[in-house]
Formats: sequence, C-alpha cells, structure tokens
Amino acid sequence: MDGLRFPVTIHLHGTLAADAQGAFALPIGMTFESVCACASNDSDAKLQLGLGDDADGLMTAKAIGDSLAPKMFVKTDFDGVAADAKNPPHLDKGAVVTWKVDFDGAGGTAAADVSILFSFLEG
Repeated sequence: MDGLRFPVTIHLHGTLAADAQGAFALPIGMTFESVCACASNDSDAKLQLGLGDDADGLMTAKAIGDSLAPKMFVKTDFDGVAADAKNPPHLDKGAVVTWKVDFDGAGGTAAADVSILFSFLEG
C-alpha cells in the first residue's frame, strides 16, 4: 500500500466581492502533492498558497480554472521558498497551510462558486 491520501476541500459559494483566505493545520506529517481550483464562471481569480509564517511560501498567486474546468497545480507549480518545483513539499505535523483567493485578479471579473481541492499523501 502506497500510503493514505488526505483531501482537503474548500468551497466558496456565490460571487465573491472580496478576497477570501483561510488556513488549516496538518494532523500528521504529509507530502503536498497537488491542488486544483476553479470558478463556475470565466473569472480572473488567482490562488496563492503558503505556510503560517509565509503567505506565498508554497505557491505565488496563479490563475485558477474557469467555467467549472479545474486547473491542477503540482510540484512544478510550487514556486515558493518552501518548495523546489522538483519534489512535492513535505510538511511536518502541525504545519499551518494557508490559502488566499484574489477574487478578481487585478481588477478583472470576480470569481463565482470557487472550489479548491488539496491532495496530501501520508508521510
């Protein structure tokens, strides 16, 4: 058996009128394999990922998928200081993962019904 996979799902209902952000702590050490995100409309929203002490430590802001077509981000997209774009980042037990959705990019179309799915692997 390859180890257990842990999904973390976030859904932001309705059309966003401001940036949204959140955080969660990991219950065990995990490897961050991927995240996918999309809006239900054709938006200019961007997703940024970080750690408790570094807002873009995992991934600088990148455009999410549109019109219910998710965009997948993997190790080569993880360009923050806690990642090397070659190996999936390993995060210790208790690490705080942060996320931020810039609802309209730089003043473009606001995102509606944003879904984000994180995928972690045990260990």
